[in-house]
Amino acid sequence: MDTPRRRLFAPVSAGALALGLAIGLALPLALPWLRPAVPDGELPESFVGVLAAPEGGAGLVVSAPRHGRVLGTQWPVPPAMPSGRTLYLWTLDAAGTARPLGPVPVGAHGQIVLPDAADALFAQVVGFGVSLERTGDTPDRPGGAFVYQGTCGRLWRSPPPVG
Repeated sequence: MDTPRRRLFAPVSAGALALGLAIGLALPLALPWLRPAVPDGELPESFVGVLAAPEGGAGLVVSAPRHGRVLGTQWPVPPAMPSGRTLYLWTLDAAGTARPLGPVPVGAHGQIVLPDAADALFAQVVGFGVSLERTGDTPDRPGGAFVYQGTCGRLWRSPPPVG
């Protein structure tokens, strides 16, 4: 049987990962309302998730400013949704525990309003998963296997070592 941790670290094609990372790094620069004031030449401090599609291609890119309360979503290719179903985003910790974030907009670009600052919500998060749920439901656990899954990256500099 497949464990959530094993699925989280399943191989993803190099092309899908490269495309996802490129989109994830460009997204905060392309969306001015997500961009905090930063010095020229520096990326804003952000959490970025690159989720692979079931066939291994780039599926979903999510990003949130480190101290922000909005998670931006971007689909390289928006998915076709079956009637009465919604894609639902989850955070995954190192133990594979899934916690709900909310329904994912299926347009090319969307937003999910976070209940707390990204720093607090994503402190222990190592990945993201997307499940297919009934429209209107607010699940407390995924209703099935993740249809998109990937890692959570932190894009900011660590302070220099002391002494």
